[in-house]
Amino acid sequence: MVRVKASALRRRPLNVLRKSFAPYNAKADVAVLKRPEVERMFLESTLELYGRFQEDAVIREKLLFAARPWGFNIAACGLPVAIWQGAQDRGCTAAMATYLSEQMGPKARVHVVPEQGHLLYFDVWHEVVDWLNGLART
Repeated sequence: MVRVKASALRRRPLNVLRKSFAPYNAKADVAVLKRPEVERMFLESTLELYGRFQEDAVIREKLLFAARPWGFNIAACGLPVAIWQGAQDRGCTAAMATYLSEQMGPKARVHVVPEQGHLLYFDVWHEVVDWLNGLART
């Protein structure tokens, strides 16, 4: 499937990219994806990856992430961790983020953003920076 997508991307990149956004159909995600600068960023990134014939790297990443243990004990982190999660995300749910946070221990926090979807980082990045700055001051 990755190779088929790569081949199609090389012929009709914008059409394939827009179709790949179909799962991100929460209202907030649709609004983010309509921003020309966001679409351009995704297009440039995708063309760079597939333009260098990196399909094997994409396949390997998908298999390593989803199909086997990560190779470390996530509960042993011990550092402050914050996860921002869009409540309207249909792929990675708030329940998944909460579960991950619980596995990481008491220093992990989940920030569920009610009106956001999968692409919330385009709108909440300033909150992440503020959180990181707060860590730097402590």
